[in-house]
Amino acid sequence: MIAEVIVTGASGGIGKSLCKSFLNDGHRVLAISRREQDYDHENLKWVRTELKDAEAIEKEVLTWSREADLRIIIHNAGHLVRKPFELTTIEDLQASFEVNLFWPWLLTSRLLHWLKLPGSAHILYIGSMAGFQGSVKYSGLVGYGASKAAGNAWIEGMSAEFAGSNMFFNALDLGAVNTEMLKNAIPDYT
Repeated sequence: MIAEVIVTGASGGIGKSLCKSFLNDGHRVLAISRREQDYDHENLKWVRTELKDAEAIEKEVLTWSREADLRIIIHNAGHLVRKPFELTTIEDLQASFEVNLFWPWLLTSRLLHWLKLPGSAHILYIGSMAGFQGSVKYSGLVGYGASKAAGNAWIEGMSAEFAGSNMFFNALDLGAVNTEMLKNAIPDYT
């Protein structure tokens, strides 16, 4: 079955790899990113916008979806601030929570009616071991870890709220993945 998939944070790293994988499997992908993209495909539509503009993204879905067959949303976009706790400002913390929790929440709420249509729907939150209780933590990532932990709690709550429905909510808390974000988070990681 060919599905329509939304991937946020699609311009690089994990998001870019996910888009390419879905496209290789014949799916249609709506890729959302703030940055320029360097690849194209006949089943790929780019939306260059901030995630906070969920209304504009919903309009793009309306024009992109062929048969209202949106089946997968992958919340991959992430915001990382690497600062010691005492130097982390409320603005730093707010930026992390906006991208890592508030905007995925808002986008999911705007698209929920699409996901309730017949057939199963999957919402995946790409978390981080920084937000996973009991995992090794690194200095300077307290705000990032807290925002990712909140994202995990949100997804667990959504899974309980929609238990028994056609919608499945999961978080994937990845360890070290060789991306620009890892290099920014832990420069000396090997």
